[in-house]
Amino acid sequence: MSMEILILIKLLAAHFLADFCFQSPSLVKKKREGNHRFHLLHACIHAMLAYVFLGDWKLWYVPLTIGVSHYVIDVWKSRREESLTDFIIDQLLHLSVLILLWLTITKQFVTGWDTIKEALNNQTIWIYITGFIFILKPTSIFISVATKKWGDDREAEDNHSLKNAGQWIGYLERILVLVFMCLSVYEAIGFILAAKSIFRFGELKEASDLKKTEYIMIGTFLSFTITILDGLIIRCLVR
Repeated sequence: MSMEILILIKLLAAHFLADFCFQSPSLVKKKREGNHRFHLLHACIHAMLAYVFLGDWKLWYVPLTIGVSHYVIDVWKSRREESLTDFIIDQLLHLSVLILLWLTITKQFVTGWDTIKEALNNQTIWIYITGFIFILKPTSIFISVATKKWGDDREAEDNHSLKNAGQWIGYLERILVLVFMCLSVYEAIGFILAAKSIFRFGELKEASDLKKTEYIMIGTFLSFTITILDGLIIRCLVR
């Protein structure tokens, strides 16, 4: 492993430890209440952990940058309602700071920009990106439209499921299937299908659930068929 990659891993390790392992529920509660002393304490833990992990005392600007940026970002987040979107934005901002610091420490701004430009002009990368985008919303909408006439029949009966749970299950299963297709691990696709069938068996074993069973099977097989075809097209284009 090169020294440049090791520096990035150390920065990430310090972040994950300080943000998730060393942050107690009581500390999180105090921060959400707007207690700035606890924001400052948390930011200092991040800064010092990264400094110790790097072990290069000449890099004084690393703990300073991490501490200040973490404090500002966390104060902003504490003033908003807790949501998945805010959590993702919060983590992306923190990670962006770490990546910029890493590029500064390793003096890879020019190399990094050249790598990004090369990636943006790489045909294989764009084939994969387009393939994965296709199996998300476009495919989800197509399956929804294709099964709408059966879904309307049972919509009134089905009021016990989580909101949008089926949509997210579909996203995740198609991502997994496409990843396994790209890696040529075809047996894992059968495992996903079998696992989904087992989890659904308990709620679909009654004869009265025949319509629901057929509706789910149509959606599942349609989802798998589209994803597998997408994977085959990606493999052909990449080759």
